[in-house]
Amino acid sequence: MVINMKVESKIYINEVRKDIEEISKDRMMEAVNELRNQTLEVLSQPGTGRTYTHYFWTDPQGRLRIGRPRWKPHTASAPGKPPTRDTSELAQSIKIAVEGEDKQIVGTVGTDKPYGKRLEYGTSKMAARPWLRPSAEKATEKIIQIFRRKYL
Repeated sequence: MVINMKVESKIYINEVRKDIEEISKDRMMEAVNELRNQTLEVLSQPGTGRTYTHYFWTDPQGRLRIGRPRWKPHTASAPGKPPTRDTSELAQSIKIAVEGEDKQIVGTVGTDKPYGKRLEYGTSKMAARPWLRPSAEKATEKIIQIFRRKYL
């Protein structure tokens, strides 16, 4: 006597692909949140540079002038160190986004404040006070772990 058994398996590839895409978007959101959190931590560090008790301004001839006293002293960041908070405007402006479909999902972390770029890279008159690159370095290992987790 011969017994035959037929086994069929249907793979619903479109549903699996959709599930993986949703998980990927969730992971990307988790990754950009990790980078944003690290950025806020980097921006919350105390300054190591000069302490200012007054505001400064530049007159029409380009000369630096001393202004009114600050309501509390501000210790600036040293060149090469992340900027210190004065008004917290930069930290409050950090935004995240996750966009894309299928094969390309992109996460972004950044600010729309023009001085964010000037602080990060410096100018001809000011040394860089990088804040996003050090944050990315601190967040890298955690972000790698997020994407290495099994998908299904």
